[in-house]
Amino acid sequence: MRTAILLALVAFAVYMSSFRTIASVDPDTNALLAYSLVRDRDPYLDEFAAERDRISFWSFVQDGHLVAPYPPGAALFATPLVATGVAAGIVPPQTAAITIVAKSAGALAAAMSVAFVFLLAARVSGRRLGLLVASLYAFGTVTWPISAGALWQHGPAQLFLAAGLLWSYPGSPAPWAARSGLAFAIATVCRLSDALYAAAAFAYVAVARRPILARFVVWAAPAAIALLAYDVLVFHDPFDLRYLTYNFNPTGERNPLVGVAGNLVAPNRGLFVYSPFLVFAAYELLRRSWKRERLAAFVAPQMAAAGLALVLYGASTDWWGGYGYGNRYLADALPLFALGLALWLRRNRRDIRARIALAVTAVPSVIVAALGAMFYDWTSWSWERSRDLSQAALQWSLDPTQIGYTASRVARALDAVSWIGLATATASALLLVRLWSSRRPRRSRPLPSLRESPA
Repeated sequence: MRTAILLALVAFAVYMSSFRTIASVDPDTNALLAYSLVRDRDPYLDEFAAERDRISFWSFVQDGHLVAPYPPGAALFATPLVATGVAAGIVPPQTAAITIVAKSAGALAAAMSVAFVFLLAARVSGRRLGLLVASLYAFGTVTWPISAGALWQHGPAQLFLAAGLLWSYPGSPAPWAARSGLAFAIATVCRLSDALYAAAAFAYVAVARRPILARFVVWAAPAAIALLAYDVLVFHDPFDLRYLTYNFNPTGERNPLVGVAGNLVAPNRGLFVYSPFLVFAAYELLRRSWKRERLAAFVAPQMAAAGLALVLYGASTDWWGGYGYGNRYLADALPLFALGLALWLRRNRRDIRARIALAVTAVPSVIVAALGAMFYDWTSWSWERSRDLSQAALQWSLDPTQIGYTASRVARALDAVSWIGLATATASALLLVRLWSSRRPRRSRPLPSLRESPA
């Protein structure tokens, strides 16, 4: 637990050290909702209407009020930090309300998810490999440049999904497995599509851990009821899905297969392009899903949920997730991929070829994530406007790729702030190496195999 807390602190320091915040209507909307909940104790954004030229946000009109279309989970998570900001006099439209207070909430959620990922990975593969998995999750995926870069829905969702996976992992004590219902339900309050992972957890408990099913549902109920109540209060519909349906094209002009492929391998959005080491995680998760062992009952529903999420986003009008850096839509699947990587490392811990393959794919992933967090143009979105192409076509463009374009502009983007970020990241890397090389007692070794007979 001490190592997990230290990892979270390290990750938070690195996430904040770039001093860059994503200028996007999505995280801005979550931030303004948090401020409205704290200051006015209501979910309406009316007080920010006059400031739209300074802080862009997305809203619908409901009963004459401006309301955020998103579920309230991310905003609720941010309320303690926002309340602190309000007490210090930092409120919109001050820039610091977004660039410091709201970003701190997003970075904190992402950093806390790193701690839970470490605990999960360490349980599967031991402390040292768990450190490696958590470090790659923290600094080799879009957790760094996206989830920790602003108050998106993704950071808090990843936190609670990681907690849910840890608590419900096969062999967990019954009380904690039951409490995973709360974690998965809160993840859904943060991001509605994460109901797929919650349903997968429910299916696993119903089949493999039936005695705790009732307790699982009881733990999940408060968050689910709160979300329904919020939707009734704000939208007069307990199952309001307008922000999801808004992203789908009713005319069928887009091919969902293109969106699915794009989310995985498009040069400028592909999950495996920006984090190629996740290929090993995906392979191991698929492999485990088909094996006749107790772990398959846990992994298979979660993989089905991830697959459905991929199809859902692939079928959306903007399958690339709008302006951004790397694959944002699949960020919520990263805790599950971290589990897959831990399983793969455990199985190949003595295979030198596996070590080489991981190094060859992991090092570029960290470099690419660092480019996005420290040097990508989050304010003018210059790469998105660099060519006269549609956004759909731009995701497949090689002239130039988003990664190459960002790398080519590092020299001109280097400033004192960038050097602070680089120094913090370097110091953190040295600390992680020191942690990895330190010895721990035998009890930190991974759990025994979860194989069981076909019967």
